[in-house]
Amino acid sequence: MSIENGKKKNKIFYGWFLLVSVWLLTAVVTGLCVNSFNQFLKPMCEAFNLTRTQFAFANSLISISVCGFSPFVGQVFEKFNPKVVVRCGILAVVCGWIGYSFATSLPMIYASAIVVGFGSNFAGAVVTNIVLNNWFHAKKGFAMGFATTGSGFGSAIFNPLASSLIVASGYQVAIRTLGIIALICMLPTFFLFRYRPEDIGLVAYGDEDPEAAETNAAAAKKKLETSQKGGYTRAQAFKTPKFWAVCIIAFSLSSGAIGIFSHISAYLTDLGYSPEKAATLISTISLSMAGAKIFFGWLNDVIGTYKNFLVLVSIGVVGMYMLLNISNENLAFVTAVLFGIAFACTNLLSPLITVHAMGGKDYGKIFGVVSLWLYAGPILAGLFSGKIFDAFGSYDIAFQIYAALYVLSLVLGAIFLRKPYQEGEENKVAK
Repeated sequence: MSIENGKKKNKIFYGWFLLVSVWLLTAVVTGLCVNSFNQFLKPMCEAFNLTRTQFAFANSLISISVCGFSPFVGQVFEKFNPKVVVRCGILAVVCGWIGYSFATSLPMIYASAIVVGFGSNFAGAVVTNIVLNNWFHAKKGFAMGFATTGSGFGSAIFNPLASSLIVASGYQVAIRTLGIIALICMLPTFFLFRYRPEDIGLVAYGDEDPEAAETNAAAAKKKLETSQKGGYTRAQAFKTPKFWAVCIIAFSLSSGAIGIFSHISAYLTDLGYSPEKAATLISTISLSMAGAKIFFGWLNDVIGTYKNFLVLVSIGVVGMYMLLNISNENLAFVTAVLFGIAFACTNLLSPLITVHAMGGKDYGKIFGVVSLWLYAGPILAGLFSGKIFDAFGSYDIAFQIYAALYVLSLVLGAIFLRKPYQEGEENKVAK
């Protein structure tokens, strides 16, 4: 099928179906296997007589496994059949998740976490961002924003569901039940996944013939072409201060978000909230995160990445500091909403500011490196939160540090993201 025929015969752009499927993928891989795992902290610590630091290391191992492979994800998709790679990733995530329920020792829990992390490389956020960058040259902010809302809706659904299943049947049955649901949710991606639009005779959204697609203003189109066709190579990016600023921002935002959320269920019940009330607040956080990703994904297309970054992270800073006072039940709901917005910063902004600063020419390889920093945050933060609690009986010190990291991100972004990538600027980098 030629591209022209492909455009005429496919009245609904195939990328929209792909977007829905990766939304479901994100809901399971991130919303369930990462964000909802905190529901199992207390029951598994009691069953295996673990400290919170020991349990937190399971989440860290997921991130370590992702960090170890994320820089090579782009190369893997270039050398092997992307559809097969994604299917193997999906199966690995499900098998690792269900493996938790069969674990009889701490090393077995850790082994399952490593399998989940390995599968996440090829069926998680990194792949989602790379694929959507291939499929959407226009409305990229909306597409990425919508896809990442899957983690929020997944968290909102799976956290209370996990809590109810644990109370009713124990943590092992809860894990197995959720594993079956996860596999069902990932079936659309299993069958619909296509790495590039060219694979089925299409072009990316925004690159269509003007007679067959929504036209953009001339200035917007020129900016779009510059961001997609120009940009730094990975080697050139390493030599620029703004690349490292992007990396530090990704690390700081992910540290704050995951460092808190991986312990949020225990934190709320420690403060005296009932498990039901805690689950409600966690669902509020998750839904707020999902809504924020949709809104700020749209806003990114309207006001640009730099201004969007400033607005979103500023609100996030407020939410982080209010979380320190969430024991005030009168403000608990508002705090949950604002922290949900703070949580939205991580996965939404990291890919957008990478393209904004570096251009789109070598995006897959560059974002693979940024992802190292993105996942390094949770590796250290979850452990740090657990260590602080085990030492002081409170998370306050850790959470205050995470709030400060959000302030640092805001400052770095204000300095280094003010000017977007300009065509040819990479030629000024010393070779």
